[in-house]
Amino acid sequence: MNTTDIDSLIEEILVDAYGEDEQLWAFRQTFEADDLQKAFEKVGYPPMDHNDDAFFENARKVIDALVDRKKRDMLARRLVCMLPDYVAAGRHLDAWILQHNAILLDEPPEDACGPFLLCMFMHGMREWDEKRDHEQLDMFRHLGIDPEDIRRGGFEGIEPFVQAMMTDKNKTAEMQKFLNAHPELKALTEAQCRESEDAALRLVRREDAESLLLAPDEIVPWLPVFEERMTKNQGMRQAMQGDAMPDEKAQKALADLMYSICSEMAGEIFTKSRLDQLMDAIHTYRRGLEPKDREGMTGVNEALMLAQSLDPASKNHFLTMLCYTSFTAFVDTMHKQAEA
Repeated sequence: MNTTDIDSLIEEILVDAYGEDEQLWAFRQTFEADDLQKAFEKVGYPPMDHNDDAFFENARKVIDALVDRKKRDMLARRLVCMLPDYVAAGRHLDAWILQHNAILLDEPPEDACGPFLLCMFMHGMREWDEKRDHEQLDMFRHLGIDPEDIRRGGFEGIEPFVQAMMTDKNKTAEMQKFLNAHPELKALTEAQCRESEDAALRLVRREDAESLLLAPDEIVPWLPVFEERMTKNQGMRQAMQGDAMPDEKAQKALADLMYSICSEMAGEIFTKSRLDQLMDAIHTYRRGLEPKDREGMTGVNEALMLAQSLDPASKNHFLTMLCYTSFTAFVDTMHKQAEA
């Protein structure tokens, strides 16, 4: 029996067979969209890809936040009480499913929630998704954008759409105004932006994405800058020269220094022509990806969008981190060559 069958059985139990049971109805309402929203604000929003492990880990955290021990015990007892009716009706497989889920509710496995609670979560998730979708459609219409144009364009078509949006300050301001008036959509959008940034940064750290990194002749002029800044901070220099691992404070200071330098690098290196060159390299890399490489595809598409931010290159976190990754990879290579 697949998840859809279990979902249908749960829906039958909670709506048809026991629709008059106030406690069961109250439990079902635990997973309504507004309750999920409050839980998301506590434990984090679900990732955009609803099929990966991170989504189900988020679901487990939300369920733990919504369903305490008392509610689990109540539901387990209700499911056990239903068993005789299902057995008498000859629905032995359904009865086994109810018994199995009652056991999982009474003795929940570590880092898991069981199919019954997961189906209840998905019941509320559909309602929550629908609300956010309606808000997004309203936002597109408010901005004078036909959502069908975005759907028809797919991944390839969304890039020029994003570029047009990011270069139109009036539309950007209108979108921000709309999001401010819809705090739940705004919070989700901000979470998705952070997720997109993480996906793009994971992309540039991949071994097969070396073609996206800066060339050595772009990095070498910045080595004296790094050396000079290190020299000015004797405490950091001494900490880095010792045999022991630098303490947490020294590591953070070094990371901050590196980030500051790489921000300057991004501002000077990524002129319009160099940025176009980067975009071409990302497009070329995407053409070489396997369609089943969902992580790579996601990272590529997010990188294309983040690289086109209205912010100056020196304020663009993605471009700064691209310089950071390039710089550290180059230094690591130098050290390995020196030790060889």
